[in-house]
This record gives sequence, structure tokens and C-alpha cells, in this order.
Amino acid sequence: MMKRSFAAFAAVGMSVVLAACGGSDGPTVEAGQPSTTQSSTSTSSSSSSDTTSSSSSTSSETSTSSSTSSTTTTTAPVDFAVGDCLRNKTYEKVACTDNHELEVSAVVPNTQYTDDLVKRTALRNYTCLSAAGTYTGGPAYGTLWLGDGITPSKDPKSNERIACVVMLYKNDDSGVQSINYSAKDAIKKDGFDKYQFCTSSLPSGDSVKLTPCNGPHVAESTGGFMTGKFGDPYPGLAKNNAAMYAKCKPISQKYLGTTTRTDIIPSQNSSPESGWKRGVQITACFVETNGTKVTKSMKGIGNKPLSSVQ
Repeated sequence: MMKRSFAAFAAVGMSVVLAACGGSDGPTVEAGQPSTTQSSTSTSSSSSSDTTSSSSSTSSETSTSSSTSSTTTTTAPVDFAVGDCLRNKTYEKVACTDNHELEVSAVVPNTQYTDDLVKRTALRNYTCLSAAGTYTGGPAYGTLWLGDGITPSKDPKSNERIACVVMLYKNDDSGVQSINYSAKDAIKKDGFDKYQFCTSSLPSGDSVKLTPCNGPHVAESTGGFMTGKFGDPYPGLAKNNAAMYAKCKPISQKYLGTTTRTDIIPSQNSSPESGWKRGVQITACFVETNGTKVTKSMKGIGNKPLSSVQ
């Protein structure tokens, strides 16, 4: 059967909504711009075992005004530096020990495609999604940390560089977290488990949303990665699904500690061709149950009964 799945994210609340028929998926993120009312839905394709699928979506986003370190102005800081911590609504620079929502993860000198808004935006998306994992010390995708690009309207030097930020979404789907520590190597220091996300119904079902992993859930992210290099031609749905499932399967089996279960299975969800055109070339890996809700982590369950994590 054909399967549709898509993910919607907002800077005031990140929600994962999947609609599907058959097989198993995980959500796919499309990079938006840091904002108070941003939302985007990205097309994705996914598979588990021998099942492949496709999906379609649209995206929209709105940007907030930004400010310098003075809260009385509305102009974004001219100088963004890696490690700068920023307030989401104002772009005010603050100490990373103060409450903030954004952290500059990369500032890359680059003048490519400055006369082509579409390609420039795609390059920014790809660059900043890639930078998120490098900066936080974890996978490029599959955690609550998400990479994003600072838009030209907020960066007066946008024709000379690509400035990226990371942000941490709440695990209950209620928006971006305000934190008082640096995102630098956060996953490496705190562990993947602290930042993974779970879903409240099967990713292959309808209206799936993020839910805390210490509450009832049926799917857990196990990691993710960038798919191909920027500008690579899309390999096609079936070929891409098969290749990405082959990469996710051992990741998820290692997470479970077994290769033989049928009631908990590996799954993957990858950006389709439309995502690649926007520089959103990502794959997420998952484990999901047969529909049985669990309240504890499935990590390391091995061949123990599913009831052991209920």
C-alpha cells in the first residue's frame, strides 16, 4: 500500500504528524527559520523491513523580528560567532548561563548562489542541518536538537556567510526549550537518551505526535544522518528507501540488543525528492512496537518480553 507521512514543526511547538497505511515510519524534519510562529511540513518517504512508502507535504514559515544585544533595537547582531547564545524572539546575545533558545552552531564563509534564492536557501538548510550534529556531538537528526539557518533578513552579512543555530525542542510537543547551558557537545556529554524523542502512536499511523519517553509511547528514535552530499541527484524512492533502511537497521538492532524480534522492529524515514531540492537530505531511524504501548525505554531489551518495559 502507499504510505504518506509528514512532519510539522513550530518554534512554539514541534509536532510530528504521520499518516500512513502499512509498514513503519519515523518523522522527517525540514529546517525552517527561528521564529515565534514558524511551521513547516516536509515530504518524507519511509520503510521498515521490505516495506517502502512515499509522502507529500507543503511548507510555510514566518519569521520574527530580531535584535542586537540591546533590547531596544530591532536589528539582528551584525557579528554572529560560533557559541553565541541568543534569545529566540529578539536575537539578543546573552550569556549561555542565562535563559536562551538559540545557539550559533556554525558560521561558514560562503558566497555560492547569492543570486539564486532557492539554491541559497537549500544550501543554508543542508549546511545548518549538518552542523547541528557536529556541534551537539551527536547524530545529525533523530534527537530534539534541530539545526536551522539564520535568514538573510536577520543577518546583514548573509551574502558572505551562512550562519546556523541549534535549538532544543520540548519532548511534550509544546515548543522550543529555554535552556541555561551551552549546546556544545551536549549529546556527547549527556548521552543520546536524554535528547531522543518518542511518539504516542505508531509512526505508520495517523496524527502521531511527540510524547515524553518516560510516559506511554510506541516508538523511539535511535539516531539519524544526512543523506548524500549537497547537490547529489535524488536516487529515486525505492533505491533511497532500501539504502537508508539498510543503514538504520543495524543502528536500531544495536539499540534493541537483538536481531530477531518481530514485535519491535527497526524503521526509517527519509526525505523524498522534494526535500532534497530544499537541501533537507535527512534520514531518521526508529524502533517501534506492534502497537503495544510501553512506558520504559526499549533500549537493550534484547529478547525480554515486551511486558518488561510496560
